Amino acid sequence: MNAGVISASIPTPATEVVGGVLLVTGAVLWAAGTCLQWLNKSKTGRKIIKGTVETFKKVGKKVSELGSKIGDGLKSLFGF
Repeated sequence: MNAGVISASIPTPATEVVGGVLLVTGAVLWAAGTCLQWLNKSKTGRKIIKGTVETFKKVGKKVSELGSKIGDGLKSLFGF
C-alpha cells in the first residue's frame, strides 16, 4: 500500500493509475491476510477452512470423474 501512495503522488497520469492499482491491491491483500490469520487462530475458523478444503476436494473428484466419462465416451465414439 505504501508503494501505491508514493507512486500516486508523482504527477503523471500513468504513475497515478499504477499507484491507485497498487494501493487497492495492497489493501485487498492486507484484508485477506488478516481474515486468514483470524480464521487460522480460531477454532471455528479452522473448521471453516477444513470444510472448504473438503468441499473443493469433493468437487475436484466429481470433475475428474466427469472428465473420465467424457474421455471414455469420445474414445468409444471414435473407435479407440
